[in-house]
Amino acid sequence: MFSRKITRMALIPSLRGARSAARTTSPQRGSSRRQALCLVACLLGAGAAFATPPPNEMVRIERLLNHIGTRSDVRMVRNGSVYDPDMAATFLRRKLSSMGGDIKTAEEFIDRIASRSSSTGQLYWVRLSDGRDVPAGDFLRVELVRLDKAAR
Repeated sequence: MFSRKITRMALIPSLRGARSAARTTSPQRGSSRRQALCLVACLLGAGAAFATPPPNEMVRIERLLNHIGTRSDVRMVRNGSVYDPDMAATFLRRKLSSMGGDIKTAEEFIDRIASRSSSTGQLYWVRLSDGRDVPAGDFLRVELVRLDKAAR
């Protein structure tokens, strides 16, 4: 009986050691799998983040943003704060580069990027020189049509 207890006591530490060894090796294997999955997800996400509209549509979007950025008679109202035209154009360029991976046209850019806040859902507004606020989407659509006609 006594020798049996010793044998059991002697086995328990070795079982504990095997379990802890298994714990230290398992996460390493799982960790490399997780790292590989994270790498794939990052690469796929980076591809979407760096995707841009087709070149002809990107020209139209840039023409619109350049025009808006140089206007001195308007301000952009975004989430209750007023921004000068240059800051507004810079902001919309950044938003396009980070969220516009599936944008195909300048009209989609206006509807999905330049019309409302993606975080609050609030509409963006353009404050005209006479103090009136108009929805940014409406203002940008009119400007885009005008710029397209002038480019022909």
